[in-house]
Amino acid sequence: MDEKNAVLVLSGASGVAKNPKLDLKNANHVWLMYAIVKRLYEPTFLMVDPTVKKRKDLTKTLGSLTSLWSFDIMLAPANSPSVECIGYRIENARASIGQRTHIFVNNDNPITFNSVGIPVIKHQYRCQDHRFDEAEILHHIHADGQIPGVVQIAHSEAVMWSNGTHIHVGNQHKTRIGLQQYGKPFIDLKTPLEALIAIYNLLESESESDAIAIFLTLFIQDSYSTNVFQTWFPAP
Repeated sequence: MDEKNAVLVLSGASGVAKNPKLDLKNANHVWLMYAIVKRLYEPTFLMVDPTVKKRKDLTKTLGSLTSLWSFDIMLAPANSPSVECIGYRIENARASIGQRTHIFVNNDNPITFNSVGIPVIKHQYRCQDHRFDEAEILHHIHADGQIPGVVQIAHSEAVMWSNGTHIHVGNQHKTRIGLQQYGKPFIDLKTPLEALIAIYNLLESESESDAIAIFLTLFIQDSYSTNVFQTWFPAP
């Protein structure tokens, strides 16, 4: 910022962005700056997910130079009471605008739901009329038995505001799934050998054509590939 212009720099989990110079003598530009700052301190209910609470993790912050934060997430099963998942951290975040995918992990003490551990919770905004349903795909993949290398789903839901309507931004609606395994996203594998091992595990239990179809369907339906995992770490 100088006497005539200002540049807003926005930093988030998915990176850093900045706007073109704002003219401080232009009333519209000044109002834009004011609106952004105001909503940082006074977010509307449309900006707040009531099912997620952020808190400082005192056990992990002790002795640290920076504050560490945990998230408590409330699952809302259709036919049973709500379940609170305590102490999850953000493992991965992509695309603050658009799909806005967030991966939360608690591999040390995951919540148990229906006798199954849920070390991973995935939030994502999806187009309401999108042709692929992530939960449906994962259920189908494991319908006849576990497929190695592909995570298993434990829970899925549409995330709601307090008034019972689906949380959304435009045509993007917020979804939540709980996963039974914690592993590496396929695109984070570092070497061709690791990638080949993951694909080989998939080929072991399926015909070649079915395995390739499963892999490509998951890869295409989520461009960040947070569904295709090399599961080095089985759930407890």
